[in-house]
Amino acid sequence: MSFAEGMINSNPVAVSEPKKSELVSAINACIDCGQACTSCSDACLAEENVLTLRGVIRTTADSADMCTATAKILSRLNHPKWNVLRAVVDACITQVRVCGAECNEHSRMHEHCAVCAQSCRSAEKALQSYRTLIEER
Repeated sequence: MSFAEGMINSNPVAVSEPKKSELVSAINACIDCGQACTSCSDACLAEENVLTLRGVIRTTADSADMCTATAKILSRLNHPKWNVLRAVVDACITQVRVCGAECNEHSRMHEHCAVCAQSCRSAEKALQSYRTLIEER
């Protein structure tokens, strides 16, 4: 059990299945993606060809911030504003999609970009699954 799952399970605000498992997956994917994007940005700064990686550095830094903020917002179960929550999830989906594509362009030369691209794809998938479940609210 992840810490996110433990916290969701221990919160007095009940979350029903399958929303709970999709929520936990989205939170964990955002946390993982935020870490991967932070590490990728840092690794890009250490590369010899750092000037050619400026776009990736910016995109990964933005994605790290977006994923971290989204994980925090998704972790708050009490009195959600569903329209705001959907907008945050949609923005994060867009950001990780853009980041994943950008990192994928550099993945043949830089393994850290390949790892980051995969993490972005995983976050996008988890967020889309959760977004589908909250659409009805």
